[in-house]
Amino acid sequence: MDQEEDEDADPVGCTPIRDPLREFRAAAEASGLIWHGDPLDQKLLDFAHRIVERCACIAESFIDDHDHSAADAIRAELGAH
Repeated sequence: MDQEEDEDADPVGCTPIRDPLREFRAAAEASGLIWHGDPLDQKLLDFAHRIVERCACIAESFIDDHDHSAADAIRAELGAH
C-alpha cells in the first residue's frame, strides 16, 4: 500500500537564517565589497535591508492557509525594518 506524501512535513527552501548580519557580511565578502572579517558599514546594512524589503514586497501576494505571506517569512528571517 502506498502511503500519501505529507507535503507539510517536507522541508522547503534554505535553512532558517539565525543571524541576518552574518548572512549580509558573507554576501558582501563573496561579492568583493568588503574583506573577510571586516564589519559592514551602515550604508551596506541599509542597502541589504532595502533589498530584503523589495523581495518581501514581491512576495506579498503569496499567502498560506494561515494568512501568512511569504513576505512575512522574508521579513522575519532577515529582519527588514
